[in-house]
Amino acid sequence: VQTVGYAQTRDEFLALTLEGVQKMVPCMVAAVNEIDPSADRFEFWHNPSSYHMPENTAQILLELGGEHPLIRHLQITGDGSARRISDFYTREEFHATRLYQELYKSMNMEYQMSVTLPAPMPMVFAVVLGDGDQDFSESDRLKMNTVRPHFAQAWRNIRDQDRLRALVDAASDASSLQGWGV
Repeated sequence: VQTVGYAQTRDEFLALTLEGVQKMVPCMVAAVNEIDPSADRFEFWHNPSSYHMPENTAQILLELGGEHPLIRHLQITGDGSARRISDFYTREEFHATRLYQELYKSMNMEYQMSVTLPAPMPMVFAVVLGDGDQDFSESDRLKMNTVRPHFAQAWRNIRDQDRLRALVDAASDASSLQGWGV
């Protein structure tokens, strides 16, 4: 948490968050997903970088995001606390979904847990853990819920720093036209 809190840039935040989460909750892959259905945009960053994500991952998640139990739960309740797919589906029910058949099956992703960080709706900004061998425990959920507010604050700090840098750059550009300096 402390290391993530010191992040100065978006890339640094993403790298430190993914590395830290995987140390805290061992899993096959950790990702940060940013889904904006209104802009038809899905971006993701994952660790390890060698983990194979299907080329059509973004397209499938944009198309089926409303069927994803973790995304749907957030959209209905606004609750971004740690949830597992198994909170909503049995393994057999999950296997019967289009989401599993079209995406997670090819990824060997049997289990998933995520927490979300504040983002304007309908955007979803989530830290996601995935595994193929075992489901996440209540202890794992507690850990993710414990770090969530700290990650959210670090993320807000990064966004604020980005806005401040943009303002300083704009002021510098405008003042240099007048022969002034900032």
